[in-house]
Amino acid sequence: TSNNTSSSAVNHLEGEIIATPEFLTLVNAISDDPFPTSLHWVMFVPNILTLCDAEQQAQWLPLCRDWKMIGCYAQTELGHGSNIRALETTATFLKESDGAAPGGEWVVNSPTLTSTKFWPGTLGKTANHAMVIARLIDGSGVDHGIHNFLVPLRSMEDHTLLPGVETGDIGPKIGYNNMDNGFARFENVRIPRRNMAMRFAVVDEEG
Repeated sequence: TSNNTSSSAVNHLEGEIIATPEFLTLVNAISDDPFPTSLHWVMFVPNILTLCDAEQQAQWLPLCRDWKMIGCYAQTELGHGSNIRALETTATFLKESDGAAPGGEWVVNSPTLTSTKFWPGTLGKTANHAMVIARLIDGSGVDHGIHNFLVPLRSMEDHTLLPGVETGDIGPKIGYNNMDNGFARFENVRIPRRNMAMRFAVVDEEG
């Protein structure tokens, strides 16, 4: 019993408490309507646990646990719902030698109106980060299909929107109005190379 308790405590310290059955039971008991933070623990954190490597998890899960990093899952676009292969948001790799920060960066863009992220919960007002599903364009300009990228949306200090990010609430709905379903557009938003989920796929500093 002592070992089990110790193991559970370690997981909680690593930020996994919001993935436990006990936490979800507590949340469901508090409110019948979903909280605007629901997608943080239902989709954002599980994405980090599933698709990010050990180093990324060690960096981001404690921030999720402490509610410093509040995330959403930004997949659906105005022109594309479950047709994942047709998503248009791009993340283009830029090498350090081409003007990127040390180690390289991704440049995230919404190149068309239909590429606008539209409907993701927690995106409208609450999230300060998004797990953005975008087309990976490598250093040679080759499209490698969709991958997951952790994109900061708002300052973790004062919640103001970051440069190049446009986002907001999509407005009233028939129900679930506690949830701030939102939209987002990106214009040359730069994120570190390591902000791509890298458990199953890796892009090195040369792209």
